[in-house]
Amino acid sequence: MGLLKLLQKDEKKPLGICIPEHQRKRTEQLVKSEAKRAIKSDAAFEVTDCFQIHEFAVIRGNVLKGIITNKDKLLIEGKKVKIAELWVNDKKVNMLGEGDSGAIFINTKGLRLRPGTIIQVE
Repeated sequence: MGLLKLLQKDEKKPLGICIPEHQRKRTEQLVKSEAKRAIKSDAAFEVTDCFQIHEFAVIRGNVLKGIITNKDKLLIEGKKVKIAELWVNDKKVNMLGEGDSGAIFINTKGLRLRPGTIIQVE
């Protein structure tokens, strides 16, 4: 069969995807762990970065669900912490809506949060 006839062939078979058993098991574990991260409160924030500036801990990330205002309290490591300020693009704001990226400033020292951590809002 010539190259031209092969290219003109109308019938194309779908390609099957081969997933190794060890990778399939890992994927199933990730799905189970993701279900554990289910959001239980009205609002939630996913951490992308956390660092310290003077007396403030700055938590950067994305609002996954709901609305976060500067009057809310965050549930961090079992403690309720009041939000000091909210910032978006170097501007102070009063609220962050679902899908927004921004920074939350809180009055605490020594806070360490890993990227991907979900913070619940009380």
